[in-house]
Amino acid sequence: MRRVALFLLPVLCCLLLIAPTHTRAAKAEGIQVKPLRSYPTLDRGSTGKGTLTLTNKTPTLQNISMSVETFGVSGGENNYDYSFGTSEEVNWVVFNEPKIALQPGQSHDVTYSVAVPGDASAGGHYFSLLTTIDPPKGSGGVTEIRRVASLLYLEVSGSITKKSSLVDFSLPFFTTKPVVPTEVHISNNGTSHTRARVGVTGQLLRAKIFRQPKQEYTLMEGTVMPATVRKLTGEVHLSNGPGIYKIGATYAPHQGGTQVVNRTVIYAPVWFLALILATLSGITITLVRYIKSRKA
Repeated sequence: MRRVALFLLPVLCCLLLIAPTHTRAAKAEGIQVKPLRSYPTLDRGSTGKGTLTLTNKTPTLQNISMSVETFGVSGGENNYDYSFGTSEEVNWVVFNEPKIALQPGQSHDVTYSVAVPGDASAGGHYFSLLTTIDPPKGSGGVTEIRRVASLLYLEVSGSITKKSSLVDFSLPFFTTKPVVPTEVHISNNGTSHTRARVGVTGQLLRAKIFRQPKQEYTLMEGTVMPATVRKLTGEVHLSNGPGIYKIGATYAPHQGGTQVVNRTVIYAPVWFLALILATLSGITITLVRYIKSRKA
């Protein structure tokens, strides 16, 4: 008993030391910006307004600068990384307060205006509204610049082409686990962004034969930029036990219509495979004994 106590004591001490560390790591510090994404639509020659709410989550006074960059995506459909840059379009967006000082715990609303020129092209124009924490004065060595981006998906009205499609839907054909990763690929061949939503439903094959209702597994969604293909990922939880599942992905593109792509998944957990193996072994042994008895 004494040996057990001596063994458990250091383990408990380690757990007590680890727990507060995780609690502190989970606490978010920095400048919080809301909303992180906006989707306005404006006509040529018009002006719109928006608001960002900034909150200082740090224990010290923070001096903040507001700026604008344009953004796009790079890295292909699998990575879909955001890339930032600059162009003449950044002059469309103007902040009413480019410099702000926030006390600890203080929140402040920053308004901005978006002026669309009369000769602007119809379609999507994309801006990153950047909140930058100014480094402290006199800081030597390496200076860390911390920025938070709020993405502005602006659509200028006019002759806009909306054309997106579900390119692919993939699932493993065979799995021993009830949680199955899934992914879809959405292509956008239009001149503006589109908000893609793909619903995944399915059922066991025997449930389909008896016309039982389908189960809703997951909803994958994301914004797809023009002239790109984006991968959306999710998980399917096969909670109805082992068997053959018919699973389908449904996508309704902005231009109209509905696309449905079906896949078949065989779910056989390890215990189910062991049960089948034991049953086959029992049948084989019984047949062998029966054949031997007939020969005898």
